[in-house]
Amino acid sequence: MRKKLVSTQMMVRIALLSAISFILFRFLEIPVIGFYKIDLSGIPVLLAGFAMGPLAGILTLLIKDVLGVIGSSSGGIGEIADFFMLASLVLPVTVAYQYWRTRATVLWGLLGGTVLMIISGMLLNYYVLIPLYTSFMSVESIISIMDNALPFLKIATLKELIFYVTGPFNLLKGLVLSVLTYWIYPYVSPLLKKGRV
Repeated sequence: MRKKLVSTQMMVRIALLSAISFILFRFLEIPVIGFYKIDLSGIPVLLAGFAMGPLAGILTLLIKDVLGVIGSSSGGIGEIADFFMLASLVLPVTVAYQYWRTRATVLWGLLGGTVLMIISGMLLNYYVLIPLYTSFMSVESIISIMDNALPFLKIATLKELIFYVTGPFNLLKGLVLSVLTYWIYPYVSPLLKKGRV
C-alpha cells in the first residue's frame, strides 16, 4: 500500500512537471539566431531527474515531447531533436546524482551533460535532423538563413553551420539550463521529494 501511494505521488509530480515543461516549450521560446531558440523546458525535466531519479526525468521529457508533437510546426522533427539532446544532458547528471549526492557531482554532471548535448546535437543535426528538414526546405536554404543571420562567419557548407552555430548554440542552452536548475533545485526539492522512499 505504501509503495503504491509513493508511486502515485511520483506520477502526479511527473505529470505536473511535464505540463510545466510543455508550457515552457510551447509558449516561452527565446530567439537566439535564425531558427535556433532557447526554451526553458529542460528545467522541470532536470528537477524531476534530481528529485525522483533518471527514469522520472526521462518520463517527464517524453511526455512533454509527445504533447509537443500535437500542433508541431516541424512535423515532430523538433520534438525528436529536443528529446535526444535533452536526454543527453539529463541522464549523465541524474544517474551520477543517484550515487553521489554532492554539489560537485551536480556541477561536474551538468558540465559533462552539456558537453554530451553539444556532441549529440552536432551529430544528430548533421546526420538526421537537417536531412529530415529538407522535406520542408533545401539544405541551401537552411545554410542561407544562418549565413544571413551571421554574415561575419560566411557560412557556406552544412559542416560550417554545425560547427559555427549548432555547437555554440547547444553550449549556450546547456549552460542556461544548468545554471538555472542549479539555482532553483534547493528551493523546490523538499516539495518534489516529499513522501519519497
